[in-house]
Amino acid sequence: KYDSSDQLVFRATFSTSIGRPNFDRLIPGTDIREEDLRIEINNPDLKPMFSDNIDLSAEYYMKGIGLLSVGYFTKSITDFEFDDNYTVGSGADNGFGGMYEGFEVSTAMNGGWADVNGLEFNYQQHFTYLPGILNAFGVFANYTLLDTKGTYDGDTIVNEVQGFVEKSGNFGLSYIKHGWTVRGSASYKGENIDDDNGNPIDNLYQESRTQLDLSVLYRVKPSMSIFVDFLNLTNQHNTFYRGFRTRQANS
Repeated sequence: KYDSSDQLVFRATFSTSIGRPNFDRLIPGTDIREEDLRIEINNPDLKPMFSDNIDLSAEYYMKGIGLLSVGYFTKSITDFEFDDNYTVGSGADNGFGGMYEGFEVSTAMNGGWADVNGLEFNYQQHFTYLPGILNAFGVFANYTLLDTKGTYDGDTIVNEVQGFVEKSGNFGLSYIKHGWTVRGSASYKGENIDDDNGNPIDNLYQESRTQLDLSVLYRVKPSMSIFVDFLNLTNQHNTFYRGFRTRQANS
């Protein structure tokens, strides 16, 4: 302890977790969306994911309402779930009786194993110690770095595993006073692999993206509030490419 409010805490957690597939993906069926040129096929053979986890963190609770923390975690995952995507070819033997040439097919599959190591940084502070209107403001920020590797078929090891974003973060400001709660935030999602086709020049990547959001809430009385959310204020789009950024593949 540093004073009556400040405190430094170390945590270590060892756990095993299970991630069950979404039930909607287990029901046998095929959804053909001709307007989007997409076909989604459910997979009743999906298996649950298992993960052995180690989490270590140091957390500094500051005077007033504040937190500064850094954490390290590692996960060893088996049967991780990923989306397998491919384009329907031509000819009577294309799997759809010669129909739907050029449609994008998506189905969920189980991979082999994946190892995920990460660092997390987190800062939260409500400025209750400042005078006047300033004590209504707060700030929050977090950033996560991941390092991943794994296999899709049990043999070939890749250094980018679908479903994990190597760099991501959030930053925001808040105002809480006189019944008002106003929060503005910026969310960053780094470049990540969206579909591994077994050949780096054909892999589908999603480019990095920053989204700005604003939420406003007014508490009329303890049992009633009015709120409005403004999402993606700058209308940022998800941008995809195959292999190289010059090969745009937006859908």
